[in-house]
Amino acid sequence: MQFTLKLFKSQEEHFHFRAKIFFMEKNLDNLRHSLSHLLAAAVLELYPGTKPTLGPPVEDGFYYDFDFTAPPSEKDLPKIEKKMREILKTWTTFEGKEITPEEAKKIFKGNPYKLELIEEIKERGEKITLYTSGKFTDLCRGGHIETMKHIDPTGFKIDRLAGAYWRGNEKNKQLTRIYGLAFETKKDLEDYIVRKEEASKRDHRKIGKEMEIFAFDDDVGGGLALWLPNGTVIAEELENLAKETEFQAGYVRVKTPHLGKESLYLKSGHLPYYKDTRRWNMRKQNTTSKQ
Repeated sequence: MQFTLKLFKSQEEHFHFRAKIFFMEKNLDNLRHSLSHLLAAAVLELYPGTKPTLGPPVEDGFYYDFDFTAPPSEKDLPKIEKKMREILKTWTTFEGKEITPEEAKKIFKGNPYKLELIEEIKERGEKITLYTSGKFTDLCRGGHIETMKHIDPTGFKIDRLAGAYWRGNEKNKQLTRIYGLAFETKKDLEDYIVRKEEASKRDHRKIGKEMEIFAFDDDVGGGLALWLPNGTVIAEELENLAKETEFQAGYVRVKTPHLGKESLYLKSGHLPYYKDTRRWNMRKQNTTSKQ
């Protein structure tokens, strides 16, 4: 989805334009969410006994997490994508139905993930709804495209596999996440793939390694760069440029400690936001000197 720069003659025109963008983005989210259902339906046909869990829309498409008895590999993705297109021809709309927690538990009695979600929905006092398209029914709050006939069968693509712990907790079972890309048209999808490929060529992690700018070491810590000679030169040149610019603007530099006492961060207002996650604490020490 691409937009050109537009100048507005009035606030009303601007409001209507923003509303149009909002509804377009919402429709795209609904399309992607609908395709996550389609993915789950295809997987259940190809891999009977699989337990589907959750499948939301994301920024560039959708994903669904599954508990497979025998997980697929990357080479199986085209087969899943082909099955999705076959099923798509038979789907029209999504039919929603509100049911009781007891009914929901009977329907999903063999799926512990759905049962956990049902219990949470019940505890929150919210409605439990099912949505059906074709032969596939899923526990879902809604948010689908009005008709599946509006989905371009060439506008989506199964992208990759990944591992994901249930509810993002490493103490839970690891599931198989299948990602898909989805756009309104084939051209939008192809344009996105090209942009993604171009961006990967400019990935700083890739370039940094190839040009020997920085390195990482697990013993140092994730995301903490070790600047190699080439990278150190770049960093120093940038710092020199900053110093020259500041000097010309009349600024002078000061240096402060890297760490501070707890009272400092309490006074600044930062401590309440980080006190539950901080790993180190500077303890107040009373020292005396001997004469």
